[in-house]
Amino acid sequence: MVKYLIIIFVLIVSLVSCGNTGEQAEKRPIFVVTEIPNENQILVSDTDPTATYEQVYFIVSDETQILTNNGEQTSFDELEVGSKVEVWVVKNEDGTSEILESLPPQLYADKIKIIE
Repeated sequence: MVKYLIIIFVLIVSLVSCGNTGEQAEKRPIFVVTEIPNENQILVSDTDPTATYEQVYFIVSDETQILTNNGEQTSFDELEVGSKVEVWVVKNEDGTSEILESLPPQLYADKIKIIE
């Protein structure tokens, strides 16, 4: 009986540890920077042709983390027109994001990762 309980326990632990959680499980769209109008904004185009919006402005603040593809901290100056990026948006307490009503829409960037 103890032998079966140990086997079941090992199987459960194996199954739970194999699941993806957090950022790894979340598929992020890849954007291409098309314009940098000022030091607080980037305009990006979504590379997914089925995206809701073709272009989006991301507002960049002092709290926005900007990372290289290796995950190292870098500066806003490293962003260039043509850069491919992943963007995480600032979330409210209820898990939603504030979208400013404009065309293209504007969102507050929490983290920007430069892919290439």
